[in-house]
Amino acid sequence: MERWFGGFKDELKPLTRLSDPTGTHETVALQIHYYNTMRIQNTLKTTLANCVNGLTKTKG
Repeated sequence: MERWFGGFKDELKPLTRLSDPTGTHETVALQIHYYNTMRIQNTLKTTLANCVNGLTKTKG
């Protein structure tokens, strides 16, 4: 878990440039969305979204 937070903070742009809580919340939400859906997962060698889509296609 600590490793994830370290990587998350490294990939996230500096939050000091954001002056309001709404902008900070939106920036963090977008980064989490990217991390969970668009980022290449090293173990899977693809994005998580592509992996899930492939699994649902093979089941249907």
